[in-house]
Amino acid sequence: MNILFTILVIFLCTNFTAQAQQDSPQRDNRTGLPTASAVPKELYSQSATFFKTLTLSNIDDAFDQLLQGSPIRDKKEQFQRLVDQTKRAFQLYGNAQGYERVSDEYVTESLMRLRYITMHDDLPMRWILTYYKSPKRGWIIINIKFDDEAEFFFED
Repeated sequence: MNILFTILVIFLCTNFTAQAQQDSPQRDNRTGLPTASAVPKELYSQSATFFKTLTLSNIDDAFDQLLQGSPIRDKKEQFQRLVDQTKRAFQLYGNAQGYERVSDEYVTESLMRLRYITMHDDLPMRWILTYYKSPKRGWIIINIKFDDEAEFFFED
C-alpha cells in the first residue's frame, strides 16, 4: 500500500511541475528573466501588422493601429511627430520594401523591447518598440524609436 501511495504522490508532483512549467514563460538560466520565446504572440502580431501596413505606405494607419490603448496615442503632438518623422524618413530612404525581426529583450517581466529593421532601397532602418505590461491595460507600447543606424545592432 505504501508503494502505491508513493507512486501516486510522485505522479501527481511530476504532473503538477510539468503543468506549472507550461503555464509560466521560459526563463534565461543566468538572469531568471523570460526568454525571447516567451514574448506574447499578441505583440508579435501587433508589430507584424504595423510593419506590413508601413510597407503599404499607410503610415498614419500603421501608427494608429500600433498605438491603440497606448498613452502615446493620447498625446497628439507626439503622435503627429512620429507620423511626420516616419514620412520624412520614407521620403529620404524610399518606402519600406519589407521588414525583419532582429531581437527581443526583457528588462523585467513587465518591460520589454522588440527590435526590427525595415528594408529600403539603399539601407535598412532600425526600429525599437518598447512595451510595458500595465496592471490595468495589459501590454501597451510606451516608446518607439527609429533611425538609420542599424550598425548599432552589432557588437563591437
